[in-house]
Amino acid sequence: MRLSRPSKPRDITPTPVDRLAAELLWCLDAAPGTGHDLHLWGASVGLLPPLLGQSAALQHATKLLTTSWSNMQRGLPRSAWLDAQLYDTALISLRQALVQAFEDPASKLTITTTLAAQTILQNVEIVCNDMHVSYQSNHAAGLSAVISAGGCNQGFSELELHLIFESFFTVLIGDVRRGKDSVFADPVWSGALYKALDAAPLRPKLLSRFCRFWIEVAVWPTLVRQLRQLHEAPTDSMLAAEVVLRAGALLEYLDGLDRSVFAKALELGSIVEVENNDKGNTNQTAGCDDGFTSTSYEFANYNLANFFRAHAFFTVVTLRILQCADSFLAVGSPYGYTDGGEDDSCRHNVEQQQQQHQLLEYSRRLWQVYPYMRRRRPLELGGALHLVVLYEAGDARQKALTCTALRGVESGQDGQSPEFLAASVRLDEEGTKILAEAMALTGRSLVSTHPDDDDDGLIDWDAELRSMDSIDLGSELLFPWDLQGPVWS
Repeated sequence: MRLSRPSKPRDITPTPVDRLAAELLWCLDAAPGTGHDLHLWGASVGLLPPLLGQSAALQHATKLLTTSWSNMQRGLPRSAWLDAQLYDTALISLRQALVQAFEDPASKLTITTTLAAQTILQNVEIVCNDMHVSYQSNHAAGLSAVISAGGCNQGFSELELHLIFESFFTVLIGDVRRGKDSVFADPVWSGALYKALDAAPLRPKLLSRFCRFWIEVAVWPTLVRQLRQLHEAPTDSMLAAEVVLRAGALLEYLDGLDRSVFAKALELGSIVEVENNDKGNTNQTAGCDDGFTSTSYEFANYNLANFFRAHAFFTVVTLRILQCADSFLAVGSPYGYTDGGEDDSCRHNVEQQQQQHQLLEYSRRLWQVYPYMRRRRPLELGGALHLVVLYEAGDARQKALTCTALRGVESGQDGQSPEFLAASVRLDEEGTKILAEAMALTGRSLVSTHPDDDDDGLIDWDAELRSMDSIDLGSELLFPWDLQGPVWS
């Protein structure tokens, strides 16, 4: 028998991409149920490792994420969470990927990895960065641009669906601020998304229901735009009637959702109303010595809490829009409420009283979900705008508490201490700014809310909530839409 030399052992040294994927998976599994749980950002993060080798932008964004996450876990001060060099590299790499995505929109892989990189970078910014020097307005426009460029005719992978719906609120807010209709409100897009969810429903079932909810509320930017038009043409009764009908239809959907999802969750114990234990707790947000409500909600899981909060937010927003549009229906117009006589007028008064009761109820819900969400910081990304829209419903003490919560002086385990507004800003000035933002989010103001406006514009509250020391990134970067205009519309 002839002996042969053994073959050379196969080199199994992990590549840089392999190591990065391992880092990401470790971060995902390391802090379940805490404020450092990356699953709070959605299921898309866990689906990224196989794609890391396909995109430099995604690699750089993911490296920024894992480094920032590790710095948080080590208990470093907020000013040390973000590596400025990695952040700068990720921004430059993302810009290059965006140019490629717009040059070759037929490449689903390029679109998907670019969307993933952009989503990660934006989330890291919200958690870590001083938003006064970041590119949140560009990211909001960019998310819409990349999604639009990818189109909806080729179907959607599971990752694409997760990325789209996890970015949905950001895209809608950007559309509201820019005064444009959402691409998701287009029947072609909404039909394609519904078809994709029917063909491969996301799990768990509640998540699929949540995604359908987002499609329904995509009319929000349109309602805001139309209501702003009414302020410029207050005698346009036909437009006012259209807004009333659209907002009324959305409110009917939201009412049905409350009965079919959240009322049942309360019955089953998936949502539990408990005594507010934050009273006097110095380890929680200042201002949640809760004179606003004596109880708060606990939830079976974060997805249910997030759905509950979003539902309450859009119910308040829709009611405000409906009330305002209703006021434009002039007495005696063909679309008014006087043609039916006294009975019609009485019925209208009853409806207004019911709407006011709903406003108070859903504003209360937004406050009651806040303690649950606050305990999931720093990685819980929402909250500020949800507090902004409940501000109007409060009495003087409740408004003061809302201002204090929005100022967001944190202490305790999460180690945050961001000042929401400068200490010199008086409470009445804060209230004026909060009210102005609430009015703009509901189309009741002609004031621009574009984040790039001057100091007389409105505040990006979620940005302010995460403020930290400024980071000098050198010269400002330009993104494709800065140069080309809205070619994706």
